[in-house]
Amino acid sequence: MVSTTSLLAQSNVGELRLKVADPSGSAVKSAVELVCEANQFRKVFMTDDGGDVEAKRLPFGVYRVEVVQPGFAPFHDAVEVRSAIPREFRITLTMAAVNTSVTVKDTETLVDPHRTGSITALVRRPLRTGPQRCRAAPWWSSSIRNQAGSTKGMPCCTRAARSIKRSSSSMAFP
Repeated sequence: MVSTTSLLAQSNVGELRLKVADPSGSAVKSAVELVCEANQFRKVFMTDDGGDVEAKRLPFGVYRVEVVQPGFAPFHDAVEVRSAIPREFRITLTMAAVNTSVTVKDTETLVDPHRTGSITALVRRPLRTGPQRCRAAPWWSSSIRNQAGSTKGMPCCTRAARSIKRSSSSMAFP
């Protein structure tokens, strides 16, 4: 009877006590998958609110530990179970990398590639008449007075228009 008792005391199973936490040390409730290809073991465990889970009666072997939790990078590691004494294993999840993408679409451009140059547009505006203040530059109005002679009684812009007609060939613009 002594020999049977000693055989029962020896077992080929162990226990893992897992704790899942974020980088700050706070507990994370998540699913933990344990996989051992050698003894064809595969099981998913759910942690409690404290991030703890106990995997009992695991056959001896090397187990792959996987944790996939939204917002965190996937965790993969290996742990070996070779003793009946419970082994503690702490899992610290890291933050997931931020993925950014830019989509560039080939559409019509705002610039005509066949007409790349500057365009000068000349706009003809009517001259104002009446008692409005002339907006001509001082060099313009003084050259008109010198060339046109007497300009009494005419609005400034009308005088400028008449004087340009008379002396368009002799007038030089800066």
